[in-house]
Amino acid sequence: MAERQRIPVSVIRTLNGHSDGQGIDERTYVARGSLLECQRALETLEFPPLPLEPYVSARFQAYLTHAVTEDIHVARMTDDGKPYVRRKGRPPALPAGDTPMTG
Repeated sequence: MAERQRIPVSVIRTLNGHSDGQGIDERTYVARGSLLECQRALETLEFPPLPLEPYVSARFQAYLTHAVTEDIHVARMTDDGKPYVRRKGRPPALPAGDTPMTG
């Protein structure tokens, strides 16, 4: 998108936090984009509107409570040397459009 707006590659690399180019010319003779150049480049870009919703307090409370309870259950089963068997039933659903974070 930035290259279509004719933003120099050096400025794009600076905005993205990438190192200088691979070739000798790019590493030696092409300066990184300055702060002012980066600002001007960002001001020329058009971004699509994002349908953001305000955060609702305790939105994930049921899901997080279930996850913590599940972790405690697994730890107890492991400490007792018993195989972990998932409890019957479904975990609570997340609010519409949300997905659980894995990590």
